[in-house]
Amino acid sequence: MASIAYGIDGNGKKIYAEDAYSGRTYICPYCFEDINVRKCTDRDDYFAHKSIHNRTPQQMLCPGYTGGEGRIETDSDKICVINGGVPLHLVAKNNEYELIAVFPPLSLASLNKLTSWNTMVEITNDGQKEVFSAFNLHRYRVKTTND
Repeated sequence: MASIAYGIDGNGKKIYAEDAYSGRTYICPYCFEDINVRKCTDRDDYFAHKSIHNRTPQQMLCPGYTGGEGRIETDSDKICVINGGVPLHLVAKNNEYELIAVFPPLSLASLNKLTSWNTMVEITNDGQKEVFSAFNLHRYRVKTTND
């Protein structure tokens, strides 16, 4: 079975690949991004996402996306994306600035999954390694701009 079972046409109706027309744009029922039908002679027709360079993590989560730009499949990475990733903030304090990574609060379901998997977050700054669990990582002062 194809990874995108059907597309949504311009009238909002389900359309299967064998009934879809080449050259028309359809909508993915999972992520609502544009998809096209691929008509084949050697295998079943199928839908595929339009090529997007530099896909966002949210776009990579689509269950119908099978592209080569880095589909996100691991459950812990999905939780990070769904919960907003790790935003960085430049904070002014006494005429000085510091870069802060703010780990958003997790939903109870996500926190329970991470706890059951014994997931740890490892942060390395200037050769110093610190390990945190989902319970004790909320705000972290970024001490370096190195990767």
